[in-house]
Amino acid sequence: METSATCSLCGPIPDYATEYYNLDDSERKLWRQALLLKSHKLHHDDYFVECPECGALFLLENDIASTGSGDYDGLVLTRLRAEDAAVLREILHRAGRAIEDPAGLAGRLLRLPDDVCNVVLIDLWSRDRELARRLLPALAEHYVARGCGWLWGFLMGFTNTPEDATLLLGELDRHAATPGLDHLRALARATVCSICRSIATHATSYPYAPTKFRLDALPRDLATLRRFGASSRTDVWECPECDSLFYWRSEDGLEGNLSRISEPTDKVRACLQSAIDGKAIDSLFRRGGEWERMAFALGMRSGADLVRPLVPRMVGRLASEPERWLHDALCELARDPATAAAVLASIAKLKRTNPLVDSLAARARAN
Repeated sequence: METSATCSLCGPIPDYATEYYNLDDSERKLWRQALLLKSHKLHHDDYFVECPECGALFLLENDIASTGSGDYDGLVLTRLRAEDAAVLREILHRAGRAIEDPAGLAGRLLRLPDDVCNVVLIDLWSRDRELARRLLPALAEHYVARGCGWLWGFLMGFTNTPEDATLLLGELDRHAATPGLDHLRALARATVCSICRSIATHATSYPYAPTKFRLDALPRDLATLRRFGASSRTDVWECPECDSLFYWRSEDGLEGNLSRISEPTDKVRACLQSAIDGKAIDSLFRRGGEWERMAFALGMRSGADLVRPLVPRMVGRLASEPERWLHDALCELARDPATAAAVLASIAKLKRTNPLVDSLAARARAN
C-alpha cells in the first residue's frame, strides 16, 4: 500500500494496516515499526503514537475479535491526516500552556473522526484534567444539540468527584430536561449529595456495582434515608436530597448486596408510590433479571392481588432459570387456593420441569 509520508522513519508504515497478534515475532513487521514511534499511551487500550522525526501521528487500536479465542485479535494502525494531527498536537504538547479559545479547540476536536475524538477525550481525564474542564461548556452544548454517544462518556467523567459534578450540574441546569441529561444530572447530584454520597456502593463505577454488607451493619447514613420496608431480602431506600435510590438484595435476609440504582429509576419510583397499580409492577417486572425480584417484593407491600397476574411468567422463569427466590415467592402466593390452582395450571403447560418446579407443584397441591 502506498503511504502519504516520505519520512525515513515512519514512511514505510502504510496509512492503514492491520496485523494479528498470534504471528511469530519474526512476522510481526507492523508491531516492530510501531515500537520505533513515541507512545502517548495512558490508561486505554487504544492510544496514539508519534514519529519522533517528522511528528506524524497514528492511532493504534487493539482490535479484539468477538470469537473470544484470541486467534483473530490484532493491531490496527491508522495514520492521521495532517490537519487532524495538528489538532491533536494542541493537546499532546500543551505542557501547561494557556488555552485562549477553549470553544474553538472544542470545535476542532469535534471535527476529528469519531474514533480519534473518543480516544482524545478519554485520555484527557488522565492527561489534562484542567483542559477537560475548560472544554466542558462547549462539549456539553454540542451533546445537548446532537446527542453523540461517545461524548456522553466524556460528560460521565464529570460525575466522579464533587468538584467536577458541580461544574457539570452548572452546565446541565442551563438546558431543558431530556432523558440523557436527566440521567447525567442524577449521577452528578448523587456525587455532590451531602446525605448519601458517603454511602459506599462503588459510586464511581457505571453501572453502580454492589457492595456486600450485613443487614445489621448497613452504612450509618442509610438510616437517614426513607426505607420502604419491602422485606429483609429485598428493599429500597430513597435519599431525600438527591432522590438516589438504593437497592438491598439478600438470599438469607442477613447478608446481601447494597447498590445505588442507576436505571430504571422511573419504573422503580412508580412502584414506590402509595397508589401503586398493577401496570407499574408489570412494567418493572418486564425489565427481567433482578428487577423481577424487586417488582414482586414492592408489589407484595400492597397485597398479593397486585402480583398474582405475574404467576404464569414467574413459573416459566422458574423452569428456565431455577432461582430460590422465585420458588419461595410462588410458594407464598400458592397459600391461596385460587392462586395455587393458577400455579398448577402454569406448571402443566411446561415442556420440562426441574427440582424447584417439582417442589412448588407439591406445595401447591397441598394447598
